[in-house]
Amino acid sequence: MAAKVIAQQGPEDALSAALKMLEGPLPRVRAAAERAEVRLYERSGP
Repeated sequence: MAAKVIAQQGPEDALSAALKMLEGPLPRVRAAAERAEVRLYERSGP
């Protein structure tokens, strides 16, 4: 859920939050952070 929320923020803030979540203790949190990171990069475009 947190990954969905941060993905709606500005790109810099959202990416920063996702990167912090990548170091989370729970596998599902890390997986959500990876998905959010991919979506953020997709939105940024070429």
